[in-house]
Amino acid sequence: MERAFALAENGTALTMDDLHQFLGREGFSAAEMRQLHGRVMQKQLLARMAVAKAAKES
Repeated sequence: MERAFALAENGTALTMDDLHQFLGREGFSAAEMRQLHGRVMQKQLLARMAVAKAAKES
């Protein structure tokens, strides 16, 4: 799921819904995307999205 972290960190995906849309368009399967919903994984992704969003706003 390196791609998910890259999308979150560079500000391409700012929500989990955004992330699912981008990964779906890139051909990731539903099973692969379900891995993003683990508590720790989701927390890490949301933290990276928040940092990217703050950077875009400043």
